[in-house]
Amino acid sequence: MIYQKTLSNTLYLSGREGYGGNLVQVELHPAEPGTGILFQTSYGDVPARLEHAFSSRRSILLQKGSAQVIHAEHLLATLFAYGVNNACVSLKREPTLSYSLLKRVGLATDIEVVPFFSQLERTVCDAIEKTGLEEQGKPLTYLKPDGLICDKKLSFSPIPHPSLIIKATTRYPLPGEQSREVTITSQNYKDSIAPSRALVYVPSWLPKFVASTLMTCIYPSFGIGHGFTDKNVFYLSSNPLQWSTVIYHTIMDRLGAIALLDGRLNYTKIYIQFSNHAHDLDFLKKHQSRFERTTLD
Repeated sequence: MIYQKTLSNTLYLSGREGYGGNLVQVELHPAEPGTGILFQTSYGDVPARLEHAFSSRRSILLQKGSAQVIHAEHLLATLFAYGVNNACVSLKREPTLSYSLLKRVGLATDIEVVPFFSQLERTVCDAIEKTGLEEQGKPLTYLKPDGLICDKKLSFSPIPHPSLIIKATTRYPLPGEQSREVTITSQNYKDSIAPSRALVYVPSWLPKFVASTLMTCIYPSFGIGHGFTDKNVFYLSSNPLQWSTVIYHTIMDRLGAIALLDGRLNYTKIYIQFSNHAHDLDFLKKHQSRFERTTLD
């Protein structure tokens, strides 16, 4: 029998939220079997489940009552890749001066943000590897599609061996069409997917202070300035070798959505063509009843 797993010890991490540049302290605590991934905020708890997931600001927003958490997909993908089934994630914002002033006059957002870490998701990978996982006494529920489930952007196919394989295709003006295929293991995730960065539609020649001003105008309620740097996002570039980071980021985003399913997806190959967060969530909510549930000996 294969059992659920949680962290052996609490992990303490920190990073900058992309939208407002506020420092965020993140604590990942071990959790009881059956908990799943639970985000804890000052406004309440939000389970990382499909029914609480929505697309917002080019990210996944988790919402339950007054509690809201955005940019959850990267952390969820990492925990999934390492087989962490149960954990509590505590987010504590350390506000910048601008955010504090906005809060005082009632203009700051109450949405908590999962931050960018110093070495992107590799920071979380290293922390999980250092502390290790603890096997729990409750069997792990696996999911697999009952047949081909597909539309023009996503395809889920059953395969005869216990793996999760993701093949993604992207098409952008500069590099053209690119494809990558990854079997999801913790090592493959750490080596290829964790270092990836999101694409920001700002030309590389544009001064960064201009980009900062633009971001502030888009997300004013998070504070003046932002946490985007060329280390955690990918600015437009004519160097085709740098574009591989974008296609692996596409895989990470899709994996973050898959982590919201009520069980661990296995025996499955996924094809991705130009999907986004909104489409991911709509697709999974529409077809979640077509994933068979089982436990493995």
